[in-house]
Amino acid sequence: MTGPLLTLAGVSKSFGGIRAVRDLSLEVRAGEILGLIGPNGAGKSTVLALVAGQHRPTAGRILLRGQRIDRLPQWRRVRAGVAQVPQHAVNLDRSSVYENIALGLAARGARRFSGGWLRFALGGAPAVGPTSRPYLDILAEVGLAARARDPVTALSHGERRLLGLGRVLAGDPALTLLDEPLAGLSADETEQFIALVRRLRDQRGQTFVVTEHNVDAVLRLCDRIVALHLGEQIACDVPEKIIRHQRVIEVYLGGESCRS
Repeated sequence: MTGPLLTLAGVSKSFGGIRAVRDLSLEVRAGEILGLIGPNGAGKSTVLALVAGQHRPTAGRILLRGQRIDRLPQWRRVRAGVAQVPQHAVNLDRSSVYENIALGLAARGARRFSGGWLRFALGGAPAVGPTSRPYLDILAEVGLAARARDPVTALSHGERRLLGLGRVLAGDPALTLLDEPLAGLSADETEQFIALVRRLRDQRGQTFVVTEHNVDAVLRLCDRIVALHLGEQIACDVPEKIIRHQRVIEVYLGGESCRS
């Protein structure tokens, strides 16, 4: 593929008289991990919602692989390859770990499931079990292979985060949106999640757009970072330059600009 995977061209979003996103233009390359940072109210989560289809832009265009998606409903964007792991990931608590992964595989439209998406969503069992290769491959990637048969309620907060990512990856998306994925994670869990995302990029060629308040983590995770303030882009650069950008320091990083 030539050209960017995702393009936002002059995108704005207003809620009543409030402009949450203002004339935002950016590109995301295939195989890139792009971070969005900024203070509360900067518009980070709104940008993800615009790409995912939860909101439609007031102005501007959103393109995936050069094709406009900003007028498509959310389900058609999922079919086009856009997936999102929301800040408060929703897992099927009454189901097992592998059944959650099955939901992602069914969403891909894999014909190996005789029941398909609708029957599974209504409570039907998938045609294969937790020891079958599709499940094991994905669960192994996210470090949950040993928990395949466990109920979701038995997982820790960090493991639930991994499961939410695994379910999305089972759908084989072109672009994965991560909204505050490190919120509530311990230091060890944060390192595990960062390593997983980078490994998925390096080995699978996955593309990610990440919003995150943990500045140290996002600097280590992302290839490029876009800084937002009041819905406007104030900088876009590699991590080592973003932390020294004067406008970013003024509105967001503050004293952290002294980091070596």
